[in-house]
Amino acid sequence: VEISNNGKKFSGNKTFLSPTAGLNSDIYDHFKPYEVPGTWAIFTYIDLNRVDDMLDLAKNSSGLFHYREVAEMDQSLCQKPVFSEESLRPREMGWFELPFLNQAHLSFDWRHIPVNVKYDEHYKLAIYARPSRCSNSRCNSNRLREIDEERVPCLQPLQLPGWFLDPQVNKNQIVNITLMSLDDVIFKVEVHIIHGLFLPSSDFFLDTMIVDITSPSRAKTKTDAQLIFGMKKDQTRRASPYVSWEEKQVDLEHIFAVRYTSSDSRSIAPPLNMPPRWDDYERGRVLLSMNSTHESATPTIRDSMEDVGITNEFWDNPFPNPMLAKEITDTFFETFHGVVEEGNGYKYEFDNIMLPYLPFFSNCREFDSYIPLWALVEDNLGCKLPEISVDYAVDWWRREFPPLPHRDDIYAVGPFDFSKFYPVADWCERKIYCEYEESLGQPEVTPRWFEAESGVTLFSIIRDPVNYYEYTGRSSTKIGVKDAGGQKFINQIKSYD
Repeated sequence: VEISNNGKKFSGNKTFLSPTAGLNSDIYDHFKPYEVPGTWAIFTYIDLNRVDDMLDLAKNSSGLFHYREVAEMDQSLCQKPVFSEESLRPREMGWFELPFLNQAHLSFDWRHIPVNVKYDEHYKLAIYARPSRCSNSRCNSNRLREIDEERVPCLQPLQLPGWFLDPQVNKNQIVNITLMSLDDVIFKVEVHIIHGLFLPSSDFFLDTMIVDITSPSRAKTKTDAQLIFGMKKDQTRRASPYVSWEEKQVDLEHIFAVRYTSSDSRSIAPPLNMPPRWDDYERGRVLLSMNSTHESATPTIRDSMEDVGITNEFWDNPFPNPMLAKEITDTFFETFHGVVEEGNGYKYEFDNIMLPYLPFFSNCREFDSYIPLWALVEDNLGCKLPEISVDYAVDWWRREFPPLPHRDDIYAVGPFDFSKFYPVADWCERKIYCEYEESLGQPEVTPRWFEAESGVTLFSIIRDPVNYYEYTGRSSTKIGVKDAGGQKFINQIKSYD
């Protein structure tokens, strides 16, 4: 007996995902595949009323007794609950799904935690994410270290923001952390008591977390037909097999993205919030941020320049050859890269990077180092209309609608619309408080972004929204031979620089 959620993939089907595509597996086999074995049940049905069997058993009365005994035994076994199969499984509880480029806002209310219960001494916060893979270190029974073994998924939690970990940040308050997924992921949050004497304090942490998941929604809104009849097949995609066993059908997401080029970095010093890459995501393809409001008394903690500073070598291939770059790019689902198919092999050409957030603006309240463009301008609470002034009077026509109008109120004005001259669209004005992460007292060889002359391009925003495939440079949620990252789509669009 096998079961299925969609009638296409059944529980007996094994899931096997190679860590790379288009390479000789005999040479490039540095990483383990992802495997989920098939499962099924065996159902045995014994019908004592079958005529043919009864005729055979009538010749042997002991056989008939044995037949009934087997039936009763199977029946009693089926009615007996199996704890490992039917009970609650703590290892499967507490997981949240975070689709592509969604944000999860985690709010921890730790105001009631006793002041003598100290973070990093008595307890720690741990956030786990999948898909992930990392090396696991263990010791044997003789307390000798064994050879590191790669684990898929990774058993280590994500690295928390330095702002949160800093001892200057008081943890006995409402603490907020934001996760932004760069691909489909699932995550789980745990609080670990690491001091035995404080085990009784574990109850203080029960029901102290609120999870609020937000997603981009205004780059491309649904039509009335799509809301009523659903999305067409070309307007949907499969969820990642790493988070959805049956690869369920989901809506195809769209966002407004940012283009940053190597030529931009040669005229202006690179930003300090460039994305991590490759095995920096071994514990999960997630960007974590400290979410502290401007009104909070929490001090602003700057990242170390050693951790965030980059050079123009960012655009070079850090691996010995393009083939190895392809293997590691596939393994960690990297999209910020320059691996391109060429003939029967690959080459590395990296000139453009597609970012889901604003470069240069880091160390900001509410966002930390990553301000997603969609989260900045699609916030119903943060977006405001202009204050009342000479230019925007109290009876200004736009005040009839909120900053982000309802989809039914949006009105586009074309070149031949003479009856109405003002379009009704999103209007978002908001103030974000940031602090310079750069060392202002130390000059740089090239001008920094705040020292640039007028007319210098820092970065550009792609005019049309991009979808999942255009952002990742893939043709599906699985890795492929022709994957080329976000640069693949950027090279196809026209530039007016």
